[in-house]
Amino acid sequence: MKRTAILCTLLGFATLGLVSACSHERIEKETKQTVAPAPTVVAPAPVVVAPAPPVIVQQPRAWVPGQWSQQGPDMVWRPGHWE
Repeated sequence: MKRTAILCTLLGFATLGLVSACSHERIEKETKQTVAPAPTVVAPAPVVVAPAPPVIVQQPRAWVPGQWSQQGPDMVWRPGHWE
């Protein structure tokens, strides 16, 4: 029984050795590598900053409503206006 086990083991290893030796085949294939062109970098146009227009400060204006005023014996309407 021991002999049979050892014989089967040796026969199995020999078979695997032969099968693995037969299946190896060296294949050489030439490959061409293509390199993609580098992306074109475009610099943005320079930003031209114009000076700000001068600030004109205006005094706040107030509306003066119209009113009746007396001139002698007569009443006169004075219309409203901006001051």
